[in-house]
Amino acid sequence: MTAPQAWLTIVGIGDDGWDGLSVHAKDAVEQSGRIIGSVRQLRLLPNSIVQRSESWSGDITALLKSLKRARKKHGTICLLASGDPMWHGLGASLSTHLDMEEFCVLPGISSRSWAAARLGWALQEVICLSFHNRPVNLLHSHIAPRTRLLLLSRDGNTPGMVAKLLCERGYGSSAIWVLEHLGGEHERIRKTRAENFDIMDIASLNMVAVEVSQHCDKNHTALFGLADELFFHDGNITRRDLRAMALARLACPPGALLWDVGAGSGSLSVEWMRLHHDNRAIAIEAREDRCRLIESNRDVFGVPELRICTGTAPQMFESLPTPNAIFVGGGVSADGVLTASWNSLRTGGCMVAHAVSVEGEATLVKFRREVGGELLRIGCERLDALGSMEGWRPLRSVVMFSAYKNGTPK
Repeated sequence: MTAPQAWLTIVGIGDDGWDGLSVHAKDAVEQSGRIIGSVRQLRLLPNSIVQRSESWSGDITALLKSLKRARKKHGTICLLASGDPMWHGLGASLSTHLDMEEFCVLPGISSRSWAAARLGWALQEVICLSFHNRPVNLLHSHIAPRTRLLLLSRDGNTPGMVAKLLCERGYGSSAIWVLEHLGGEHERIRKTRAENFDIMDIASLNMVAVEVSQHCDKNHTALFGLADELFFHDGNITRRDLRAMALARLACPPGALLWDVGAGSGSLSVEWMRLHHDNRAIAIEAREDRCRLIESNRDVFGVPELRICTGTAPQMFESLPTPNAIFVGGGVSADGVLTASWNSLRTGGCMVAHAVSVEGEATLVKFRREVGGELLRIGCERLDALGSMEGWRPLRSVVMFSAYKNGTPK
């Protein structure tokens, strides 16, 4: 029921239209002074109600202006949204602009619920994503053998893009369903495989269901501990084993913000983002050519929200949001970088820095005397050819500094 204070009611409506609405949803529509919705949604209403309606184009800024104007003139407003407005819908978008007391939401059946029902999939065992305002590359980090995915498409081109991405990752034998106008008069479900994708004339209102094949004909990309050769880099990369050790020391709660200072190829930022879907990272790199490498890695590994800042540390720190964690992978001996990084770190946050040169090591030793923390020298040996036999070849040692902002060593 509409809360007494609420002037806006957001009603979720599916392709089954007016007949699919609950009694409360129908009452909300009929009793509102003005109904606003897309042209497609308004066509689903009885003619008597459409006379009190107006359409909007899809721009959220324009919608807010329309709502403000309609409220002043008509008092109570009913806004039509697709399915469940709080799942990548209008309700979720408007909740950041309105107080909770101003609106209430009457959800309909979401497209993911319709899709799960049609396919016989247990929804709690399915990964659900939306590509409405996000790139398809987001899918990379969710692809794994036997995984089931429900993907809300941006438009009719999305299913083909999903099929192409699966083939590029070596999962061309994955099953794909294109589900259009679910629950409505024009509902249509078509199935194929990614490698044979030839479905044409796809409606803009569609979902893609994927059952990822168990077989992968390319190198499988792990969730953690990505191989160095999978990254675009120019040799300036935090190597796989050192990256894993740094991430272990940087451990933070989900949703933490990382600064990757002197990011190089961005390998550590990428791994950080893939550890949890709420993690955030800013890769700070002075060289534009390396920033382009980070962009490529961001796309390949499906972390589109990794922010890349081209500039010199520490000059650009003041313009960035306060981090929960900082990794200094390059430039530790540069004047003021460590101190500025430490001063920028949120209280209770952690900082890790690597050094491979004598000068960098000396800088870390001095810095530890000032702020506390821990130093660790990491040395590795790799089995290599030694004439007709094999022997251990030492790799360059790395000194790792780590500390909490409150002084507790990691």
